[in-house]
Amino acid sequence: MQAMSENEEHAVSVLEVALGIDLTEVELGEDYVLEPSDEMLKRCEDLVASGPSPEVLSELVAGLRNSYHLRRVHRLLAEMGWQVLHQLRADVGTSGVFLRVAERLGQAFKYGAGPADLDLVLEMCSDTNLTFEGDIEDVRNYWFDSLAKIRDDRVGEFCRSIIDADLGRWQDLRLGSSIRALAKVWDGKTDPIRVGRIAEEHPDSFIRKVARQSLAKH
Repeated sequence: MQAMSENEEHAVSVLEVALGIDLTEVELGEDYVLEPSDEMLKRCEDLVASGPSPEVLSELVAGLRNSYHLRRVHRLLAEMGWQVLHQLRADVGTSGVFLRVAERLGQAFKYGAGPADLDLVLEMCSDTNLTFEGDIEDVRNYWFDSLAKIRDDRVGEFCRSIIDADLGRWQDLRLGSSIRALAKVWDGKTDPIRVGRIAEEHPDSFIRKVARQSLAKH
């Protein structure tokens, strides 16, 4: 088992008590650590409802890794997502920890994302709290895989607003993710123009490639 920080060790101990499990010989994230039985999921739901620390949320997401596809688990991940957003907006002192939780949630949430999740996903893709200051990584990008699974007019409007605002500026790290998500709700009249400009002018060769690939599919 990889060495954990003091906060992570405490989070694991909280999970052991709340969920009635023994993690002495296993690591959260391994297969079948948390069996998705009704009793276990009820304990998980009660734990989340108690408003646990971000470290506990992070470890719980890892423990549910192999059950992301289940609707009940998906709803639980959504509740954790809203908690993360509320806490980020209320207490910037814990932002680094909550950013890591948001990243882990984003990697998992795409399994089963649907129209009912759109409000949460749009919040995650747009909230400026979900960035590491001075870092090239933008945690919001992890949520675009979920956005790309939802067919709704608001998805197109959101992606186009990001692209249009960044044309010629080339500073938004979500641009490539926005292009991929836009491909699912493509407007044959206007989108080839905006994406074509990215394919020709963007200074990053990878982003240009993403734009060319999107154009080629349509």
